[in-house]
Order: sequence, then structure tokens, then C-alpha cells
Amino acid sequence: MYTRPSNLDDALGLLAEGARVMAGATDIFPGAGESPLRGNYVDVTTIAALRGVRLQGNAVRIGATTTWSDIVAADLPPAFDALKAAARDVGAVQIQNRGTVAGNLCNASPAADGVPPLLILDAEVELASRRGTRRLALDVFVNGARSTLLAPDEVMTAILTPLPASTILPRAKTPRGKSRSARALTSTKAIELPRLATRSISPPETTNRRARIV
Repeated sequence: MYTRPSNLDDALGLLAEGARVMAGATDIFPGAGESPLRGNYVDVTTIAALRGVRLQGNAVRIGATTTWSDIVAADLPPAFDALKAAARDVGAVQIQNRGTVAGNLCNASPAADGVPPLLILDAEVELASRRGTRRLALDVFVNGARSTLLAPDEVMTAILTPLPASTILPRAKTPRGKSRSARALTSTKAIELPRLATRSISPPETTNRRARIV
């Protein structure tokens, strides 16, 4: 069964009955291959409260169904430039228009483009169910390759990051098929407390909060 509720409470009720969350479906359909989808799915993309980027106190709130194209177009501080660069790398434009930030995190691929820039922003994820709402640090939520602490009856509703005090260096990505050796980043500006996050080299992704730039 496929349903598209217009409010979060209805979606949570369906999840409590055993349904699964669907958003952009850019991972679900390829994962099914040529087999038809089985089971009950709840499409949360019509819940307006789950999409968009806005300030919430001293934090930036990114709705769970915000697409990567939304991130590119959002008016964000320079510290989010790495996240915008990641958004442009998430597949082709068609995927960026459909794929969601929360879907990228919940899929927990070791190669997830969105995880490193959100790690260096000290992101937290907001999870909701009929049992209530909770928040987890992203580096706690993603606890291994293709593994998260999302409960079967929960849905991610938002990603929250504190407003950074300084600009973060742009991300570097080695193109597929090229050497996997580390790439260097240089800057003419002074950097205080540099933050580095890695992916595809260790499970789970890690953040080096005491990295030294030489």
C-alpha cells in the first residue's frame, strides 16, 4: 500500500502500524532492482512542515524532505559552502531535484555526500514517532555502514546545525576512477580550529576536531 499523508501525525500513525518511510525514493527503487516494491510505504514529501531551510534561534533547521537542489538555492552562511558543494555532487540534476537530505543520511552509505559537511557543522538529527521526539548527534545516529539508530516507527523530521562562527574550507572529492590518495586544500586565510570529516575510508564516518593544517 502506498499513502501520501498531508500531516506528520497521520504519517506517524502509519509508521506505528509497520509502514516504511519514502521520500525521494532515489535509493529505494534502485535497491529493489527489477522486483516490485512490497509492503506499505508512507510518502512524506507532501508534508509541508518537513521541507525548507530556515533559522531557528541560533541554529539552522533543514527540513527532512529538503532536496539537494533546495540546498544549492538556499541563502546560507559561507560555512555551509561545503554542504552546497556536496549537494551539487549528488548524482545528476534529476537526482538532486528528487533526493532528500534526510534520505541521504538514513541510507547511511559510506560514500554519502551529505555526511561529511554536516559532521563538521556539528549537525543533529530530529527523529519523531508516536512515542515522542528526540535528537541525536549525527555522528551518533550513523553508527556504521548502512546502519543508523532510526527506529522502525520513527521518521527523521529535520537536521539542525548551530550557526557557525567561522567559515569552513571547501570540501574535496576525488572523482570516481581516479586515485584515492588524499587531496590537499590550501587557503590564504587564517583558520581557527579546523574541522575535517572523512567518508568511504572508515566505518562510521569520523570527524577530526583537533586536525592540524600544515
